[in-house]
Amino acid sequence: MTRRHCDAVTRLRVASFNIRMETSEPDPMDNWSERKRAVLTALVDSGADILGLQEVKPDQLQFLVSSLQSHGYQHVGVGRGKDGDDEASPIFFKEDVFDLLKHDQRWLCETPSVPGSKLLDAGCPRIVTAALLETKASQERFFAFCCHLDHRGMDRAALPFSAGLQIQAKQAEILLDQVDAFCDVSSSTSELGVAVAPRVILGDFNSWRNAGAHLVLSQRGYQEASSDSSKSWIDGQPTFTGFRSGPLWRRLLERFLSVQIDWIFAKGHVTLSKYEVGPGSYMASDGRTRNLSDHLMIAADVCLQPDAA
Repeated sequence: MTRRHCDAVTRLRVASFNIRMETSEPDPMDNWSERKRAVLTALVDSGADILGLQEVKPDQLQFLVSSLQSHGYQHVGVGRGKDGDDEASPIFFKEDVFDLLKHDQRWLCETPSVPGSKLLDAGCPRIVTAALLETKASQERFFAFCCHLDHRGMDRAALPFSAGLQIQAKQAEILLDQVDAFCDVSSSTSELGVAVAPRVILGDFNSWRNAGAHLVLSQRGYQEASSDSSKSWIDGQPTFTGFRSGPLWRRLLERFLSVQIDWIFAKGHVTLSKYEVGPGSYMASDGRTRNLSDHLMIAADVCLQPDAA
């Protein structure tokens, strides 16, 4: 992995963004109804060919599907509930760049094919959305995945002598098993070569660097966009920041708890470059600069190598 521009046949821009679920925030000006247009603008302005989103409730998904369609995006992914309700982790992709060949959704637990199921000890059902895409210009194939791992245990894992992010590590193992299964099934019905097609996993992993899911994916040979392979360069900007609104004590607490937990991973004949964090704020209707979400968007270039197809 490198920070330099890559001499690849195809360069794609990908982004991941936890948009914060629609709920009643402590400061009503941070509610989804107040910031949804600004979030939409940020997504469109990112120029991403692929967007992986998290915490997308049904009404939010409906708004984004209808709004992003007019900007050339299609999507896959529904809610994590047994009836397709609750939070989704959808993948949006530019329809003039890709053909969708296959898609699926799995639950990150002992019964991944059972809608609405959750890992023992996890707080919520957690999912991975999967898509096999083919570039229209060069017929290169590309696996995209979007996930949101569980939050439970993060407070204890931050304490000295803790057992670490065990739930997130377990879900990461299940995630990679499901990624491998999707890629293998897809390759069995496709022409020779797709089995080694690049794969990119976007998401909120609720894991900090070298812990939980981050450690698992790194040990399984995945590159990560915010550092190079030699670790001589690391961008450690926090991606969970809170809204930074409300009383001073709350703003200080959110600043203290800010951490990097959103990641872009890749594997295969691919390099990652041009990693960026943000944008994070907008001018709200009350005249204040406010955060788009309690997370920041992250983005990177995914450069497909000539022998990837």
